[in-house]
Amino acid sequence: MAQKNPKGQQGKSNTNKKDDDFGLPEVNLNPLEEGLKPTSTPKKTTAPSSTKPIPKMEENTNSSTENTESSNKNGLVAGIVIALIVLIGALVYYNFFYQKEEPVIVQQEAPKPAPAPVEPEPVIEEPIVEEVVPTLEYVQSRAGRYFVIVGSFIDDDLAADLAKKLMSEGTSCKIIYPFGNKLFYRLSVSDFDNVQDALAHAESIQANFEEKLWVLKY
Repeated sequence: MAQKNPKGQQGKSNTNKKDDDFGLPEVNLNPLEEGLKPTSTPKKTTAPSSTKPIPKMEENTNSSTENTESSNKNGLVAGIVIALIVLIGALVYYNFFYQKEEPVIVQQEAPKPAPAPVEPEPVIEEPIVEEVVPTLEYVQSRAGRYFVIVGSFIDDDLAADLAKKLMSEGTSCKIIYPFGNKLFYRLSVSDFDNVQDALAHAESIQANFEEKLWVLKY
């Protein structure tokens, strides 16, 4: 606690104070009043220990045990529920999102054997038959041939009329003019070098004519 300086020492104190405070402003110190004493922290009193058992401790222990068992059961049930939810979610994800598509097996057909080469059918060329255009000829002199005669006519116009009819049927004709003491025009439908061929041909075509065919050498 600070004390007041007496008046006689005030001048000396002021001189020393200037040296001690290094020019700092003056600080007034007031003494604490008597009767104000610092308060002390009261000491905690310890209750006397008792050897008698506290009846409520057993109830608290039983209650805490029941609470622990209940919390354990609740935790176990919660764990089982969470596990089921996770399992169901995994199954749904696998079935709808993660399930891979099964590969499509494409059955390849066995290659078909190449068809056997088809040989072209031989082309049979038909002989070209030249179309024979029936003709009418006039024989006015001896030719030394054998003629197949179809008819005799008094004039050449009648012979020509029958010749036109036979030509329309595809038969060529020859009109033989009268010779020697004969006055008739003969109409021939074919002629040959020898009498045998002429007779054979006349017999073969006789069915096509109404007139009797005969052979003339001229």
